[in-house]
Amino acid sequence: MQRAFAASVENKEHAFSEFTYAGEYYRQATTHLPTDDEMFAYYLTVAVEAHWHCNKPLKDVLPLVAQITFSFKKSSEIWQNSPMSSFKNEHIGQALTFGLDCQMAFQNGRITMEDIVKPAFMVRIDASNILRLL
Repeated sequence: MQRAFAASVENKEHAFSEFTYAGEYYRQATTHLPTDDEMFAYYLTVAVEAHWHCNKPLKDVLPLVAQITFSFKKSSEIWQNSPMSSFKNEHIGQALTFGLDCQMAFQNGRITMEDIVKPAFMVRIDASNILRLL
């Protein structure tokens, strides 16, 4: 992710590529962990954040959010007193809130799976794409 942030200053296309790689690497890292591991939901959250930065559509983002939801329910029972839990839970909470916001927007017909949607706290907006901020 650090390479992607550094690239975003000079070359947006290169940054999108780096965010794509970072997201995939974090997603792949979860394949080596049980779903109740304390890092499973966090790694997926970082992958979601990378997807937000490279303007991935909801069809790519929401399956990861669903996995985060499933994993977080399992892992929070085990790891609730972990020293890292407050740091991780803040980031995971953003992804979970995003998922709930998307669910409501789907029900109201405001978004589709093809849309590029980011949470409201994302301040970087690519003006060449129409982004819907929740």
